[in-house]
Amino acid sequence: MTKKLKLPDDMKVEFAKPKFINKFYVFLFNIFYKKLILGKKGVFIKSNDTLLLNFLNQEIYEGNIIQTINYLCEKKTYDDFFIDIGANIGLVTINASKNFKKLYLIEPVKEHFDVLKINIKRNFKNLSNFYFSNFALSNKNGFANISIPKENIGSSRIEESNSYLHYKNYEIDRTEKIKLHSTKKFLNDKFKNLGKNKLTRGVIKIDTEGYEEIILNEIFLFYYKNNNFKPAVIFESLEVNLNIYNLWKKSSSKVGFYRIEERSKLLDFLLFKNSVSLKPILKVSDVVGDLVLIF
Repeated sequence: MTKKLKLPDDMKVEFAKPKFINKFYVFLFNIFYKKLILGKKGVFIKSNDTLLLNFLNQEIYEGNIIQTINYLCEKKTYDDFFIDIGANIGLVTINASKNFKKLYLIEPVKEHFDVLKINIKRNFKNLSNFYFSNFALSNKNGFANISIPKENIGSSRIEESNSYLHYKNYEIDRTEKIKLHSTKKFLNDKFKNLGKNKLTRGVIKIDTEGYEEIILNEIFLFYYKNNNFKPAVIFESLEVNLNIYNLWKKSSSKVGFYRIEERSKLLDFLLFKNSVSLKPILKVSDVVGDLVLIF
């Protein structure tokens, strides 16, 4: 099967399988929950992405995010659609619930986008409910530059209107021009079809390395005009974000706002459950870490 796959010409990739994991609870989780971090058939990862490869050998990749996605899908019936904004090479989607009826994967960097499609094809038999888009969502149509780090492609950052640009924690490999697509138009187009089929409750994951605020603003604006649009939106904020807090306050408490709390992995294992803890946002200083807006 591997020989049939075509990879980007100038990209060195390797077939990475889970190696021996030092942390015992992770090893147990992978057995009992069958959530192998690289999927049942493995994924292709850039071979010089040392930070990602090292992380995969030590932790459950984006464990809190994946558990929250699956909790919302399977326990709270937010299972109509999954929109992965900033899908990268697909590691979150591969471990997300198989109950979603429609999946929309958005990745602006062409190299990452090509590997994303390959990784999804390796790990899902039925691709009829997958939709791939090679652009970045924004508040407008156009183009922008994106910086791609040498050792962690998951931290690629759009260089305009980005709240993370002052974080100089990775050496930049290159800068590319990417396409920007209006979030309003994307939601209008997709929700028109979803709404006709009464698919209104789903999960949106945003991982855009500092571009979240712009997309969230567009989601709120769309929600105010389409009240039957009921997403649960999961995103990260590296620092306390007053603007996102104010966006939420304007919703007049119609939207729930929570922070994903770290739970004891050993406790979850002993209880035989893959659970999450959502703590309500009470003040602006709570708006940091992994966050969830429930519309």
